[in-house]
Amino acid sequence: MQIEEAIGLLKKMRKDRPVPKSKKIQRVKNEAIDMAIEALGKQTPKPFIWEGGNPVCPVCGEEVWDMEWCNYCGQMLYRDVEDNDE
Repeated sequence: MQIEEAIGLLKKMRKDRPVPKSKKIQRVKNEAIDMAIEALGKQTPKPFIWEGGNPVCPVCGEEVWDMEWCNYCGQMLYRDVEDNDE
C-alpha cells in the first residue's frame, strides 16, 4: 500500500461531521486518525523552496539545514530539479 492510499483510507474512516461532546470515544478516534494522516503526510516528500538563497520548508516556513528532512516539523523534502532559483 502506498502512503497516498493509506491517507485516502484514513480520511474515509474519519467522519467529516462534527462530533458531539458526549461522544468522547469518537472524538479520540478522530484525533488519532488525524494524527496518523499528518504523520503519513510528512513522509510524502515535498520540494523545498528558496528564499534569499536559503532552502525553506514549504510546510512550516523554517530554514532547512538537512536537505532531506525539515529540522523543525519533520517534513520529508527534496529539491525540485526544475528549481533554477539558486
